[in-house]
Amino acid sequence: MMRIVFLSLLLLGVILGDAIGACPGSRIGNQPDELNTFISDTLVCGTAISGNDKWQEEHRSSGVLWERAQGPGDPVDPSHQIGTWDIENRGVGNQTDDWVCYNYSGGSRYCFQLKNQAGTTFFCDVSDNRVATAVIHSISGVCSF
Repeated sequence: MMRIVFLSLLLLGVILGDAIGACPGSRIGNQPDELNTFISDTLVCGTAISGNDKWQEEHRSSGVLWERAQGPGDPVDPSHQIGTWDIENRGVGNQTDDWVCYNYSGGSRYCFQLKNQAGTTFFCDVSDNRVATAVIHSISGVCSF
């Protein structure tokens, strides 16, 4: 009887884990400078897992974060600086466990672990849940959504 209860709970945990968005893929940031090299001077075209939010953020090599908006020449919604980004190593001792962290204007700070699966990048929270999916382009690239 205990075995059936245990297996039922284990199966329920697997199902719920998938339902809440367990983060798939290989970690980016296990090696020194791997995550910084991956995200520096890029355009991140992000889509939230829940809701319809989409964004275009330029990760400039200086650590400055810009919202692409409608573009630099748009009179209504031009590109503009929205904060900064940095890499935070949460590893213990010599272990590398890099997270990308965002400091948005107004004081909010958010950190994410990045994973890659078949060319799609996932932004994952501290509980390893998918928060967003993203396509990463060079900083001169264009988002296709």
